[in-house]
Amino acid sequence: METNFDEIEEALMMNREIEFLYKNELYAFVYHQKGWCFVNKSKNLTPYYETNKELLQNVRIDDQTFKNLFDLGLIEIRQIL
Repeated sequence: METNFDEIEEALMMNREIEFLYKNELYAFVYHQKGWCFVNKSKNLTPYYETNKELLQNVRIDDQTFKNLFDLGLIEIRQIL
């Protein structure tokens, strides 16, 4: 699925969830009643964030932001739900 970062931000603003691959592992940004979180195999990897912007600003994967890894072509978007 070919997606640009603006589409990812827009999908998150509409409370849509994002599934993606990084280093052949499936991850997701998901929304629950408590807020947004970053998960892997149904395990929360972060606390809940009130907004998706906070999620994107605070999540680190291998000490890098999601956007940086995405811009480097290291993240493959699998689904926008």
